[in-house]
Amino acid sequence: MSALKSGFVGDNSVMEADCLGNRDRRHLRKALRALTAMCLLGLATQAQSTCSRPYTAVVSQLGYTAFQDDNGQLRGIVVDVFHELAQRSGCQITIEDMPAPRVSAMMGANQIAMLGLAAPLRNPSPNDIYIPLRAATIDLIIRSEYGAKTPNAAFTNPRVIFGTLRGASYGGWADNYLRSLPEKRREPTDSIRSIYRKLAIGRVGATFGFAEVYRLHVDEMRLGNQLRIVPIPEAPRAIGGILINSGIVDMADAKLLQRTLEMIRDDGSLRRITAQYLGDAKARDELWRKDRDGSNNQ
Repeated sequence: MSALKSGFVGDNSVMEADCLGNRDRRHLRKALRALTAMCLLGLATQAQSTCSRPYTAVVSQLGYTAFQDDNGQLRGIVVDVFHELAQRSGCQITIEDMPAPRVSAMMGANQIAMLGLAAPLRNPSPNDIYIPLRAATIDLIIRSEYGAKTPNAAFTNPRVIFGTLRGASYGGWADNYLRSLPEKRREPTDSIRSIYRKLAIGRVGATFGFAEVYRLHVDEMRLGNQLRIVPIPEAPRAIGGILINSGIVDMADAKLLQRTLEMIRDDGSLRRITAQYLGDAKARDELWRKDRDGSNNQ
């Protein structure tokens, strides 16, 4: 409060106030009292805006959403979001990298407090709080020599073999197209990295992917000049966000974390974080928006 007093009611301010009429002095005192009350309320709110206990947030490595850099440090869009969440909320959050199969098992056993980047649950429980962050569009990634500027040009070219991730779904639009292809034009692979290795040597000619996933492999393998990215605006967007389990996280803490995540999404911070990895155009376009992408519960 000393800084507030010296900045607003020091000697110079009082001298200037003495030159005013009684009515103006009363208005000045009211304004100062209101400002002081606001500052005290802000300090009290800040002091209370911390979690009651530490929590663990789980991520799985997938493209630029979460990855290990050359120094073995965990980085990525969702990792940076959890760091920002911890800093803003004052909560102690430990980030744990966990393989996707283990995540599925622990989710089934109700053992994960926070998860990102997560798709909306089909059958959420009353304890599940979902905060959508991104609404990603799927792209066609195709070797440049085929000259395809539209998805249809790739599908109608019998020479283009599509690399696919075994057991994965690319969403209804892409899945329907892939099912329409003869088996000899589909090459299933056990990892996303393997698909891009095959793209690099021309063993497959195309695949589908989301920017936060394929950009990492394109950058690491320096494939930018060999590939063309073809947007598919008619394909539905895939929603990704943070899932909070209020059965594990104290409800008051869960609400604090929810509010803070929504602020990170809506005040430009998420766009700034995403732009570091995907560029500003993609970060801006794929930011979740309620008017375009629906309610928080989808």
